[in-house]
Amino acid sequence: MPLISEGNAAPGFPLSGAALRGDELVLVSRNLNPVRYAVIDVDTWTLTRTETLARGDGAWGTTAAPDGVWMGLFGARGQGNVLRMTTGAPQGRALLDTQYIWDLASDDSDLMFGVATNPSLVFSLRRSTARASDLGVVTSSAQRPRTCAVVGQRVLFAGAQSGKAWMRHTDRSGRDGRTVVPPTIAQDDIVYCSAVLSDGRVAVGTGGDGLATPAVAVFDLDDPGGAMVIRLPRESLVDTVAVEGTTVWATARPSGALYRIDASTGDLRRVAVPVPMSETRELFLRGTLVIGASADGSVWTFDRGDDTVQRRTPTDLGLVSRAQKPQSVLATDTHTDVGGSFSITRHDRSSSVATTRFVPGEPKAMVDVHGTTFMAIYPIAEIWSWAPSEDHPRRVTQLPNDQLRPIDLVYADRIDALAVSTTDDRDHSAVHTIDPVTGRVDTMFDPLGLGQTASGLHISGTTLYVGGSSNEPDVAAFDILSGRKLWQVANVAPGGSFVLGLAAVGNTLVVSTATGWLARIDLRTRQVVQRRRFADEAGRMRLAGGRVLLVNADVLVEVSPTTLATTVREGNLDAEVWGWPPLDVDRNGRAWLIRGRELVHT
Repeated sequence: MPLISEGNAAPGFPLSGAALRGDELVLVSRNLNPVRYAVIDVDTWTLTRTETLARGDGAWGTTAAPDGVWMGLFGARGQGNVLRMTTGAPQGRALLDTQYIWDLASDDSDLMFGVATNPSLVFSLRRSTARASDLGVVTSSAQRPRTCAVVGQRVLFAGAQSGKAWMRHTDRSGRDGRTVVPPTIAQDDIVYCSAVLSDGRVAVGTGGDGLATPAVAVFDLDDPGGAMVIRLPRESLVDTVAVEGTTVWATARPSGALYRIDASTGDLRRVAVPVPMSETRELFLRGTLVIGASADGSVWTFDRGDDTVQRRTPTDLGLVSRAQKPQSVLATDTHTDVGGSFSITRHDRSSSVATTRFVPGEPKAMVDVHGTTFMAIYPIAEIWSWAPSEDHPRRVTQLPNDQLRPIDLVYADRIDALAVSTTDDRDHSAVHTIDPVTGRVDTMFDPLGLGQTASGLHISGTTLYVGGSSNEPDVAAFDILSGRKLWQVANVAPGGSFVLGLAAVGNTLVVSTATGWLARIDLRTRQVVQRRRFADEAGRMRLAGGRVLLVNADVLVEVSPTTLATTVREGNLDAEVWGWPPLDVDRNGRAWLIRGRELVHT
């Protein structure tokens, strides 16, 4: 039977990057296909034109240079991923063998600079010839540059090394390098953004130690020990900094607040919350206005003259919602929800109406509890809910905030609790149980042992199964009532990957990994009795009655729990998703999944 389409799975116009050049504000989309950039006249706040890019998923790194706006793409490794935009179509100018270009920095000279990861790279690019050079600043795979700034004849590069703040400055050729981390921020998790004051000092924003109480640090490159460090209470990460004279403006998450800092005295003022709980992708100063480009696609202004805030949504700006890459899918009795970038879209079955609402990040995993959707959100490490009777989602609780990346979320009906697996993207992982009413959180850190990331989850009765991630991933079982570990089976599948799929059928636990391996564990002997690889990659697994369904970007298959044989139920999906291909099953046994960027069901 052909799949039935419910249309665009996750419509929106989320932003990855922005640049202000004269009276033109350039906004670059995130996870749309194709990538779009829009030019907004900031005198009239009207859309003047839009263009599409032939490659990539967006542009984190943007800079306004004398010869146009330059963009560094992500998701376009080796495909011409540095572009220049002037008055016509964007021009491909350089091809870098890296996946994520995070930041670009330029001044009036011919050289501009950038930082990237996967693999980590610090580079210069001569604008006149488009010749790029690796500056050799990255000397360890543990270094992850995130931001850069031109400081006179020096260039600052910063980010993280082994999960702690890393900064280095060099001359324009990459030579004469010096490490320059102020001792007062050395234990912060990352240096995330940077700007240069008119007196030559730099201002950097950090993610605090364990992503708690981040800082804005203002210092001279030759005197990092004399840094003025201003901590932002109740925040996790400083998104952006912009400077004018001795005033530093900064935005931070999770609040979404705008702060004003006097770099002469250290005086800190929280002056506005333009888009509550949203990430601010870029920050600009023009006349009396502070202009912020929000990740949800809106643009806001704070007028320094009268302290007023105005927010313009994508619709206000004339931006048309397009198909995002979906992140997660949840099917309830009455509707199906799809997680996007800073959004969730509810597809109501009775009316066939899709409603999109803001959430402060990416819903990586969702679960249905008596008709209410609960979602685990990256990167603010929060649990949110959306009941059918409510117009908007709401916050339930905060997870330990260094556990920023949720992986899976399930519901244990025996104790009326959620269980979510998370990782800090560095050394540690956790499984948390959450009371959906009070928001109380109880956490087991590294439940499979240090070095294994708790990944896929499955509840059967009072047993919580937890899949691991390592070169030889394990699977463990826990008693959900006591939290006691019942057993752990080592080396479930070869090849090193996340154990994403778990399904208990009778005396068998069916297991799948993100690299397409299947395994059977005999729950009586607690031994792996069979392994089989069915594809190069796999996404989510779900139970439909006694049937085990598994999806990847190409096919939906049914997996035999007795032989691991796979039968293709739907093909030619060509799913374009962010992360692992999502799948859910409603109570009528229909599978809900993604084809292309459409929401479809069996």
